[in-house]
Amino acid sequence: MLLAGEVIKAGNSSSNESGGRFVYLSIDANVPETELLKISSPSQIVERAFNILWNERVVKANAESALPKPILTNDIYQYLVANDFKFNDKRTLPNTLLHLSQKQNALIKKVKHRGEHFSAWVPIGVSDGELNLEDSYGSDSERIKAAVRKCIKKFGRAVCAEEVLEEVNADENLQLMGKASLAVQLNGLTKEKAYVKGKLINRHKHSIVRKAGQFNQTAYYFYGKKTDEIKYSPFVAFLNLKLRWERFDAERHLEEIEACRLPTVAAGRALLVVTEAERILFELKGILVNGFLPAETKFQAEVIQKEVSKVIALAKEWIKAKDIEGLKLPSSVDAFTPCLTAKELLKIIKPFYPKAREIEDPNKLIILLYNDIRRVPNPNFKKRFSKNPDETASFLFDKTHALLFIALNWGGLECSFQTNLAKMELGNLRDVRFIIPVLQSKNFGERLSAVACLAFLQNEEGNKYLLKTAIEDFDPNIRQAAVWACKSNLKRIKE
Repeated sequence: MLLAGEVIKAGNSSSNESGGRFVYLSIDANVPETELLKISSPSQIVERAFNILWNERVVKANAESALPKPILTNDIYQYLVANDFKFNDKRTLPNTLLHLSQKQNALIKKVKHRGEHFSAWVPIGVSDGELNLEDSYGSDSERIKAAVRKCIKKFGRAVCAEEVLEEVNADENLQLMGKASLAVQLNGLTKEKAYVKGKLINRHKHSIVRKAGQFNQTAYYFYGKKTDEIKYSPFVAFLNLKLRWERFDAERHLEEIEACRLPTVAAGRALLVVTEAERILFELKGILVNGFLPAETKFQAEVIQKEVSKVIALAKEWIKAKDIEGLKLPSSVDAFTPCLTAKELLKIIKPFYPKAREIEDPNKLIILLYNDIRRVPNPNFKKRFSKNPDETASFLFDKTHALLFIALNWGGLECSFQTNLAKMELGNLRDVRFIIPVLQSKNFGERLSAVACLAFLQNEEGNKYLLKTAIEDFDPNIRQAAVWACKSNLKRIKE
């Protein structure tokens, strides 16, 4: 009957294609293709699924007056899953397709495109010129790389994972197939080396997606050679510099300087504004000279440049008007800020702060005190997983501000009184050379404020002058305040 053409062999009910029981249908039988697949062998299932998908793709391409795209391995797998075929192991699918392309009288072939990891299939008689390979990607890695390229072309700068994800969601050709998140995969693409089965190998010998830098805990990426970093890193550097300028809040500092009671401290704070603003201006000019900023970002940088220059001019004008030279003060200020790591601060604050007593991980303290204690960039920061603990944190707690926070919240009467005096005068000034001269003032209030400032700076030189004041000052109230300030043990804060 088979030879006579009265029936057709529809499939093999056994997984062994060389044997088993064959299923036959009448030549006139009208059985849906999907039902035929369910009674076929694995190779027959894959081959017929491929034919169905290819026919659909050709029809769609003709309707759009375009060329058809090749069939990806994952396209076939998704089709089988969607139609409830019991294809037991996804890992066998590539081998099955490869077997079908290499057997005698093969009907499909593998398309060579985008390197060895690209797995796409077409009928044996279709040439590459008859295919649309522009938006065909064989893996999620290829899709992510394409999305990064499109994002960079769109924005003209380095891009973050969130922007790449928006590009992926907007393009059906870039939809990810794997379970891993885009952020994880994107970060993985930047790693040239990785551990595989305990061995360090070059997973990406020519890693193309690279990091341009990090801003506010967000990584930014670019696509290209290592030498292309100079084109993309200035944008990230500008974002960090812009945030630094906003947090510095120079105009507020200038307003507070006007209200400062101690002339030498006011002078030090004015010089501090000039020093920090000039640093920012210098770095900003370097970014602008680079010439690789997008037009919009360049405009923002130029606006900030004018703002910084204005602040510098106002601060210098104030210094000139107050005749700082007549006060015999240093011509420059030490902008260094003594700092504490989260681990060091946790050890200090635990006895006072009930919420901190349950904390074992110092990183949780950062979240708890995020808006309460000033944090400054760590000059020794290298990377989060450095073996040296001093290099792992990108920001550190301002030691003086931390002591003021503890004293104000859990200190006694004397402690609270001196805390308020210090807060009104110090600002971000940490250079004791601008405070020590006030100890010679004839004004009682000025000397008392100077004692309070030195109490929270805990500087070695400042402590010597506090001890001297506790012994030699003619006013017993100043001597008593200096004695309290000399007690550097924080347990005395509760007294």
